Formats: sequence, C-alpha cells, structure tokens
Amino acid sequence: MKPRSNNLETKIFRPSSGKYARLIFIPGILGIAFYILKTYHRNASNNEDYAFLIITLIALLLYEAWGLNNFYACKDSLLIKKNFFTIKHTVAWDNIKSMSIKRVNLGQSTYRILVIRVYSGPKKVFKFPVSTASKQTFIKLMKEKNISIKDYS
Repeated sequence: MKPRSNNLETKIFRPSSGKYARLIFIPGILGIAFYILKTYHRNASNNEDYAFLIITLIALLLYEAWGLNNFYACKDSLLIKKNFFTIKHTVAWDNIKSMSIKRVNLGQSTYRILVIRVYSGPKKVFKFPVSTASKQTFIKLMKEKNISIKDYS
C-alpha cells in the first residue's frame, strides 16, 4: 500500500491490507468454530467452555489490533497512532537520535519493529506493519530529514 498524503507536509504510512485481513480472518475462523461447537453441543449446560472460547477470541482480536500502528510523518514530528485504541505517541524530529527496523521471529510468525532512539528518555519500540514498498519510502523520507536509520529486516 502506498503512503498517502493528507496535505503537502504529512505522509501517512498505514499497515498493509494483509494485516487488516488477519484481524478479521483469524477471529472469524474462531467465531465459526465457536458457533459449530455451540450448535453441536446444544443441550450441554456447561457454559464455561463457551466463556473460555469467547475470552480467547476477544484476547486474540485485541492482540492483533494492538500491532496495527499508523505512522504520520508531519512537519515537526513523527506521530504514531493505534487507531483501535485511540493512543497517540509523538516524537519530535529534533529529539530522534536514530532509528532501526528489525525483524522479530516469534514461533512461526515474524513481524517488523521500529526502534526509535531519542535524546531524552528511553528508546521507543513499535510494531511496523507496513508493506515493503512503504518501508522503503519511509526510509527514504527519514534520510531526507537527516535521521540515521538502519534496516535489519
């Protein structure tokens, strides 16, 4: 997915469409399995199994949604938003010491993270779920802003 611009000074880097599909697909499969199980065991009076499945489904949905970060390259700062949770992190361009993009292996799944080292405070780590083309555009933009960025992914 290409970065989109709202105006001349802001570039938006959104998660790839596959990440949003995962947000719908995995809980959808679990929801269908839950429905089949509930239909099969219609007469069962034990609702604890159903409660466990619902809690697992909600936890998985929240976990997947947590990693969907949008990156806004504004005039004065980099804004990172978690849209589903209305959480925003802002880092001023002049406070960024360096950045690196790394690939994290977690079992059978892998994902990218963006590590932002700042002059004041601890480093900041965010999931970086953008497409490869958007990642390259992001790297180019950071280099234009004279920010050291390394890609280890």
